[in-house]
Amino acid sequence: SIEIQGLYGIIDVIETKYLILITKSLFVGQILSKKMYQIQKVDFLPVKLPPKGKSAPKKKLGPQSKLNYVFQRDKDYIHMLKSLFAKSFFYFSYDYDLTQSLNKLLENGFDRSQMRSEYFFNEALLHSIIALNVKNWVLPVISGVIEESHGLLKNKEYDLLVISRREKSRSGMRFISRGLDQNGNASNFAETEQIFIINEYVEARVFSFTQIRGSIPLDWHQKPNLQWEPPVLLRTEREKNVELARKHLDHLAKNYSQIVLISLIDKKKNQKIIGEELTYAINRIQNPKIQYIWFDFHHECRKGKYQNLSKLVDCIGETMNNIGYSEYVIQKNKGDQVSTIKQQKGTYRTNCMDCLDRTNVVQSVLSRLVLQKFLTDIGAFDAASKNATEVFRRFDGQLEDQFRSQWTRNANVLSLLYTGTGALKTDFTQTGKRTKKGALEDGKRSLTRYVLNNFYDGHNQNAIDFLLGKIKPREVNFSPKINKFIFALILMIVIPLVVYEANNLFVGRIVTQNPEVPVWKQGLLSLIFIGLSMFSLISFIFSKDTRFIQKPVIND
Repeated sequence: SIEIQGLYGIIDVIETKYLILITKSLFVGQILSKKMYQIQKVDFLPVKLPPKGKSAPKKKLGPQSKLNYVFQRDKDYIHMLKSLFAKSFFYFSYDYDLTQSLNKLLENGFDRSQMRSEYFFNEALLHSIIALNVKNWVLPVISGVIEESHGLLKNKEYDLLVISRREKSRSGMRFISRGLDQNGNASNFAETEQIFIINEYVEARVFSFTQIRGSIPLDWHQKPNLQWEPPVLLRTEREKNVELARKHLDHLAKNYSQIVLISLIDKKKNQKIIGEELTYAINRIQNPKIQYIWFDFHHECRKGKYQNLSKLVDCIGETMNNIGYSEYVIQKNKGDQVSTIKQQKGTYRTNCMDCLDRTNVVQSVLSRLVLQKFLTDIGAFDAASKNATEVFRRFDGQLEDQFRSQWTRNANVLSLLYTGTGALKTDFTQTGKRTKKGALEDGKRSLTRYVLNNFYDGHNQNAIDFLLGKIKPREVNFSPKINKFIFALILMIVIPLVVYEANNLFVGRIVTQNPEVPVWKQGLLSLIFIGLSMFSLISFIFSKDTRFIQKPVIND
């Protein structure tokens, strides 16, 4: 027998369709007794098997063998999907709608019919099931992070959670997916909520605080071209960008009401260009629900002075009091009756260039301050000083370590899904300070990102678009080919060997004809010859960057 824990969806390949079955999951936590799971393993069950003949299996297939049977022409595509599921960043629940934030669910009585399509990651692969109105077979899955911890605070049991759900319409890889599409959807958009629940015998006190992140809300791109930092290009005329930004921000204001738009990009070079364009757009829109702050993170926090984030907090101090957080009391002895104490009246939309490293630092700071405000209000935390040095005031006991661990995990997962590596600057999130070890790790991850973004992300983007139902193998061939990084690597290894031998012949001939040439001149000739040869090789590779960079099918 085969234990099937859920149906992720139905995928159409070349030879046939396959049921994507969830066959292994991991319990990761629960909210108000509603359990959540991480997908650990999926299997693919073909809708049909090959007819009798050469391609048919020699032996009669049992249930387990059928589950693993893949047609030869479909193998590359199924392998692409398996590589995505192997990352284990998909989550589901049987009785809790993970596409909605907790405060929304508490307000609507946990109504699962109000699922938010933008976070319903497997929706496209369940269209045929949804059309049949077979609700028990519809299992919404989100892509992102769920982290839960437990502990005691003032002798009261608590649950601490971070949940990040990634928006699907512009889901993709770093340099391939940037900015807004023509519908105003932002790349790398994610909603993150911090949840804190105090559990008592007769009631549960619930805190919820929601933030969002997303690519700079303009129509721009930054296509990989083998440079360390590809140039930023605005793809749309200025007034058109104003309208796209308006469309995006109007949608956010509809969902969240007041928006504090925090941009953390540099005020120089490439980032200054796009920052000035965003500033122009916000000034033209003049939406009273939008507060815009351009905070140059790298300049303000240079040399590890992260305490200067207090300047950013000062800019939004009054707004933070107005937006607040959501608070509820659930009466366990009254059938889980929900009483609303406070409702969050807006949110913070943070971005840097990638909406990862700097963004995660700032989001963790905001979450820390708001959670401390809640704990102070209920008498579970000593009132924090308003001095700049107290921006990173520690929580009591184990809550501090749990908070840091969750936000570090959140940073690394969201970064891994967008860039292929963990986040930068996580040493600060984890320990509260920058370290030499953290700086070295950042260097290693930056180099890995360079290789992945240029040579592998085209393939990775195709896999994501395939899983989201945006591209189909029957319509376009996007099966993996020989990776161009391997070709470039071969050139970088073979050509220096050829150059070395050519140098020996070149210098050797000169020495043979002029035996009195000093050794230092021989070395200088070798250095010049090898240097010019390697310079020519590197120049050739960079001039032919389009031949080496792996491009996706959908390359908007």
